[in-house]
Amino acid sequence: MDLKGGRVVHGKRGERNTYRPLDWGLSPTAEPVPYLEVIRPELLYIADLDRIAGTGSHDAEIRACARMVRRCFVDRGCRSPDDLL
Repeated sequence: MDLKGGRVVHGKRGERNTYRPLDWGLSPTAEPVPYLEVIRPELLYIADLDRIAGTGSHDAEIRACARMVRRCFVDRGCRSPDDLL
């Protein structure tokens, strides 16, 4: 699940400037927690694209989403051990 600007986004070929909120398909919303409430995965991978780019973070959303699944893997662009959640 890619997060950008507070929303779950749909990306293509790594062209992040073209990523758009994923508010179609399985869930009527691109807000992370309600999105997961609809799709109900057991395992989850989250990429915090804002944190990776150095333009913000989704720490609160990541914590909330991680509590909803059995196992969560996160890419948040850690540059040192101090960056770990």
